[in-house]
Amino acid sequence: MNVVSIDFDIIMEPDINLYNDWVEGDLGINDYVNEHKVLENLKADLYSYEYLTRFLMKAIQKVDAKNVYFIESHETITNFLNENSVDLWNIDHHHDIFYQDEEDVTLPLLTCTCGNWVKYLFDRKKVRKYTWIGNDNSIKPDDEVEKHYPHEEKRLKETNLNKLAEQVDILFICRSPEWVPEYYFPLFDAWIAICEEYYNETFHII
Repeated sequence: MNVVSIDFDIIMEPDINLYNDWVEGDLGINDYVNEHKVLENLKADLYSYEYLTRFLMKAIQKVDAKNVYFIESHETITNFLNENSVDLWNIDHHHDIFYQDEEDVTLPLLTCTCGNWVKYLFDRKKVRKYTWIGNDNSIKPDDEVEKHYPHEEKRLKETNLNKLAEQVDILFICRSPEWVPEYYFPLFDAWIAICEEYYNETFHII
């Protein structure tokens, strides 16, 4: 079974690393944008957005409406992924395996966050193979994470998503508002509208 997740922050490649280290705790980029108006012009890659929109339009022709989820934060996936040993594809600026340097990567997680949900699923034998499709400027996992959680890495601009669109069984689309300025939210809403038009159903962000 192929589970595909798209994180909306993938479109923020041009500028996301300018504020990548600011997002912490309850503070996200929108808190900083509201406080510092100079940040109102953070750039998104609209070519990547267009490419992913085309992927979405192809994928929903393969996936049942009941298997399409719009989620607010990535750890929500763990509440809906009931299958074991799936092939997980994550189209995301961040690898989301494990970032908490103060903890031992070899120990199983008791709870998960948007930054370690992939390890959480690995620890519970939910994932057979993990493929991360990131940006050219995405930061790779450190050596210790690579050692214990081997995976395949690709870059969005070098990856042909047409074949993947034909193989999707479950699709998660994550808004990640802490990473994307709210003036880009209408682009995410457009993805919801596409699915609602195609399936003739109403979708809510979970």
